Amino acid sequence: MTDIAVVGGGVSGLAAAWELSAHPDVHVTVVESSNRLGGKIRTEPFVGREVDLGPDAFLRRVPDALALCAEIGLDDLIAPAHGTARVYLDGALVPIPTGLVLGAPAHFDDLDRSTILSAAGLERAHGEAGLAGLPIDEDAAIGGLIRARYGDEVAERLVGPLLGGIAAGDLDEMSLDACAPQLAAAARQGPSMTAALRSALESTTSTAGVEPVFAAPRGGMEVLISTLVERLRERGVEFRLNTPVDRLPDADGVVLSADAALHAKLLRDRVPEAAQLLSSIEFASVVFTAIAFAADDLPTDLDASGFLVPRGAGLTVTAASWSSTKWAHLAGDPAILRVSMGHRHDHRSIDASDDEVIATIRRDLNTTMGITAAPVDVRIARFRKGFPQYRVGHLELTERVEQLLATGTPRVALCGMAHRGVGIPACVREARRAASGLIDRVQNLGHDSR
Repeated sequence: MTDIAVVGGGVSGLAAAWELSAHPDVHVTVVESSNRLGGKIRTEPFVGREVDLGPDAFLRRVPDALALCAEIGLDDLIAPAHGTARVYLDGALVPIPTGLVLGAPAHFDDLDRSTILSAAGLERAHGEAGLAGLPIDEDAAIGGLIRARYGDEVAERLVGPLLGGIAAGDLDEMSLDACAPQLAAAARQGPSMTAALRSALESTTSTAGVEPVFAAPRGGMEVLISTLVERLRERGVEFRLNTPVDRLPDADGVVLSADAALHAKLLRDRVPEAAQLLSSIEFASVVFTAIAFAADDLPTDLDASGFLVPRGAGLTVTAASWSSTKWAHLAGDPAILRVSMGHRHDHRSIDASDDEVIATIRRDLNTTMGITAAPVDVRIARFRKGFPQYRVGHLELTERVEQLLATGTPRVALCGMAHRGVGIPACVREARRAASGLIDRVQNLGHDSR
């Protein structure tokens, strides 16, 4: 029997355990420092409904999470009831136009009718089609590319709120290859990014049809975790909670699926260069807050999934999801909103008191939505250093770390948010890839070379 330890019980660690436990001659132990499994996936009862305080859905077009759901028998999936969103701009909540790919224009019909760009900004964006192609042979900052091709307004009012909001990052530091491969492919296809994005969008639309973009288990994202854990227990996987790790476990193989700082600590003695590279990854701290208001106290018609806030708007809130509109099962009175605060250059909220967090949210919701009433209930979730920052060169850094591990400690594999993908599908894909590769190496090495 081959013993494999998985350090970290978030979705990456559990997906790795699922891949490993498919081998009947492998015994898997998942070691988790906290008292619960699931990592950032967290669903709690709130005003009589089950509300996600971490991610509330996953992308369908990246198939790995859907495939995992199918494998574990989780087929009761739901889609958002409302998919459109808005951007807070010049004192108004402006609908985000259609025809965009990660905020970059592929079609201009709806954008031309929108007020989200000024006349000068719109003219600058239209001018992209006439620009010479950019020689992008290596990774680059998303912000630099978008500003060069479409101008500052597209970067700051569209791409920045969308991509920067997802990763809590700075668009002018974020890696094009790691964070926006669709934009990278379009830029390299050239000469016009708009034409390349249009072609990609039309191809995706024709193959995907009218399928929703996002999916989630009915009852909240933690249903994915509980179902997966149940299936893992059926396979004989062992779980050790409340078990901090300060050295590599004694096992035939180890999957590290926690955070980069812990990975660096555990690898420092064996592969110091890899540990140094992992230590260089920076993180943003984010606060998610579920806040409920009596329906009569909401002056704004909640006719979208929520809104995003550009960095230059002068607010602390970075986004608000109108959960009671976005998800049919969360509809009702009181209405539920989910508010995000914190990003790469703003760490104030993570150390603020609960009262300060609530006061800031109320101030910004008053500014954006005109809400003056006190909330019915509030639930705050803090993710200190929870969002890895994929800066330019991040994938090269990750590849170098993997090369160093392959030669320096081949019985150890890495996965998790800090390495190759922030989203749940990417975490699942990379966890299973890491686990599969580890099994192959361990079997080739045998037990005697531990």
